Amino acid sequence: MSPSYSYSELQKKFCEGFVFYPFKELEQYGSFIYKNYAPSDGTPRILDLHSRSFDPGSLHAQVLLLKLQQRDIPIAAELLYKLQSTGYGLEKRFNALKRCPVVNMQLLDTMETYHRILAVYQHHVQQHIAAELAAMPGTRDNKSYEDVSTDNIRQIQAIAEEFLRSTDIICSFLEGCLDKLPGFRKLQLLKNEEEALQDLLKTIGVFRELQLKTIQVLDEWKQQAIHVKDQQTLN
Repeated sequence: MSPSYSYSELQKKFCEGFVFYPFKELEQYGSFIYKNYAPSDGTPRILDLHSRSFDPGSLHAQVLLLKLQQRDIPIAAELLYKLQSTGYGLEKRFNALKRCPVVNMQLLDTMETYHRILAVYQHHVQQHIAAELAAMPGTRDNKSYEDVSTDNIRQIQAIAEEFLRSTDIICSFLEGCLDKLPGFRKLQLLKNEEEALQDLLKTIGVFRELQLKTIQVLDEWKQQAIHVKDQQTLN
């Protein structure tokens, strides 16, 4: 947040280099000091646009926002649907079996757990961040992307990395099921079930790559924020 100056301080800063103060009726808007020549000349609006245009964090924030809106959130919704529909089909057939191997229930439990984790991640992380970023420019308190601290970015990174660990677990489990690895050989899948799991694994892979990209964007944003903070300290 920009410091608020008294009128005498505004004059000193605006007229720096003068031995007297030739400008009067100065006003402050954020970090800007200006002279208002007309009652409604729209200067604050112009300065506001200028601030947003040169907000150091705006590029990374906009990249992340578009990525979330156009790719991550829609694919998360698709993945949630596939997890639910595939799990329902498997559960229905497994329940009809006279003897159901333990690995069958492990598959259902793993899919259900990941569905729950993904639902929380989509709603409380992705959708929440997208809403915050979309609303940030033009808010009443003039909050900008630059106000997002490195700690905020690190927290989001940590959540994304934790989600990736959960994603790797289900990927390994599904691969074990499909490849009939030791410990999974009692799992007998129908052809359409194998195809559904392969499609599910493919979608998870796409979503996983998107989260890796999110972490990369966040890291670049964090480095930019650190650089800006260092520059402000030096100044």
